[in-house]
Amino acid sequence: MIRYLVKNNLKIMGRSMTNILLFVIAPLTVIAVLSSAFSALMESYQGVDGFRVGYRAAESGMSQAVVSGLKTVTSAQNITLVEYDEGDPKQLVRDDDLGGFVVLDGDNYTVYVNEDKGTEAQMLTYTLHAFFENMGTPSGATAESGERIQTVTTDYMPAIDSTDYYGIIEINYFGWCAVICSAGLFISEKKYKIGKKLRVTRLNELQLYLAKFLPSVLVVCCGVGLAALFCTLIFGVHFGNLLWTSLIVIMSVMAAVAFGLMIYAFFDSMIITVILVFAIVWIWGFLGGSFETYMYSGFSQSVQEFSPLYHINRCLVELSCMGKSDYIGSSLIYSGSMCVGCSAFAVLAGVLRRRGRA
Repeated sequence: MIRYLVKNNLKIMGRSMTNILLFVIAPLTVIAVLSSAFSALMESYQGVDGFRVGYRAAESGMSQAVVSGLKTVTSAQNITLVEYDEGDPKQLVRDDDLGGFVVLDGDNYTVYVNEDKGTEAQMLTYTLHAFFENMGTPSGATAESGERIQTVTTDYMPAIDSTDYYGIIEINYFGWCAVICSAGLFISEKKYKIGKKLRVTRLNELQLYLAKFLPSVLVVCCGVGLAALFCTLIFGVHFGNLLWTSLIVIMSVMAAVAFGLMIYAFFDSMIITVILVFAIVWIWGFLGGSFETYMYSGFSQSVQEFSPLYHINRCLVELSCMGKSDYIGSSLIYSGSMCVGCSAFAVLAGVLRRRGRA
């Protein structure tokens, strides 16, 4: 019986081809606009020639070991480390035209940068953050201020251009608007009172839920897959590790569908469901880097991490530009937890509604 319902629901959703095409056309349009608008900002990090950075290290074994590893990392970024035994770091940055100055003391560091060299400052702080983060040591920088000197603290930004970034991010964002694909199914249920008829059968609420969930996931995955294919062919977007990327996107779609079905189960209204889902997903996307890149976000990372889209977006972007990501686990946990939790609440809401009408 449930296989028949899944097949029938697929046919119903297939009649609303406009909704499905939105998952292909809308991402391509937004990607074209945003990748062009933010191309200069993204390239400002990558288009820097080599520059010099002063450093001073404490006479400890740990500090000397850090210097050795740091030189290897900075040389790959065309950053030359120059040792200064004496002198005020702020004064040296100004007088010797340095891109910055780093004072190392064990596993802590203080960084001085010149605000006139904003791009070099970003590149230096990104590199330092990534280096210390990968070492498993504290990655904070002690702030020192002075004339025309500021300390910049931010997360490490992988080297990725705006086309790749938005080509990946927007596909995931629109995947979270999965409730649109289910609109035809909800409208048909209301129009022909299918839900009421099915409630008198022997099918339990979980089976009725799966009859909506499974075809919705399948249709949205097809739409997202087509969007990704066209992004690759038209814009040349690189998706990195295809196995992990595919798994994360599928889990993300499952969570998005479960979230939309839960909202609909609570309110039993398509209009309210669409408004709430779009509002919540927009906020998650705003925090998670779907519009302004998460690397340049004005929100702290602790705030961004409340958004499930931040974990998924960052994971997909890092898989694209580095082939690996520390956010694979958290993105799968977020998606899996939301899928199971939202599904449970949706089934429970259906059970309560059925008992109330019994």
